[in-house]
Amino acid sequence: LLPFWVYLIAGCVVSLPYLIYKAKIGWRQAEMRLRDARIAYLRWKHVEERRSEPEVQAALQLAQEVVSLQERLQLLKAHLQGIKERLDAARSQAVGCHQQFVQYWETLRDQLVAQRDGVPQGGRGRAIPFNRRAVEEHPDTLLRRLLRVFGRG
Repeated sequence: LLPFWVYLIAGCVVSLPYLIYKAKIGWRQAEMRLRDARIAYLRWKHVEERRSEPEVQAALQLAQEVVSLQERLQLLKAHLQGIKERLDAARSQAVGCHQQFVQYWETLRDQLVAQRDGVPQGGRGRAIPFNRRAVEEHPDTLLRRLLRVFGRG
């Protein structure tokens, strides 16, 4: 075993550089904080002094107008986009309505032409082919006429 003062010297040799480093950092941090606070205060003081000048007040007022105009522009762009979407929807609806209108008038015209020509109409508005077998109607022969006259057919 060694005397106590030997251990004390060995501990100081090992720990002293670290203790000096930490003390220096701690002292510097306090100085840095004070310096940053002083700079922030001087900036604030300079801004307050500048705000009292009429030119700066006019510039700040113009800047506020620019910001409000930019916000209004964004609002109008969004409104324009909504109007464009509604216009596209209205165009699509108009095209659909026009097609329905054309189809309706074509069907109506076909029905009128068929009535004028005496062609019977089917359930969907188109002319039935003039084929009696397709309608399951037998041809009008002399035998059929005689059977109808004598009441058997």
